[in-house]
Amino acid sequence: KQSFPWMNSLQSKFGTDQFKVIAINVDTNADDWKQFLASVPAQFDIALDPKGIIAKQFGVVGMPTSFIIDKNGKLVAQHNGFNQLTVESSEKTLNSLLKKK
Repeated sequence: KQSFPWMNSLQSKFGTDQFKVIAINVDTNADDWKQFLASVPAQFDIALDPKGIIAKQFGVVGMPTSFIIDKNGKLVAQHNGFNQLTVESSEKTLNSLLKKK
């Protein structure tokens, strides 16, 4: 719940030309994610992966886990969990990648 408003602000701040937030939802119950999104709307794309295939491919061990992938498809950063350190580190990396100060 805490990460969605921040990801909304990132998508707004960096736009969609060079940057895209994509959330992967692994909930198996559609009612759960629909209820969540009704209370915490997303202004970014959400892909559904109820079988957890993508989570397995990326070695996700806990939620939330975030990845920053550059324009060449290279994994630049990974954060497990969400806290102020995640925010600061991610924004520093994104500013560097996207040349924004």
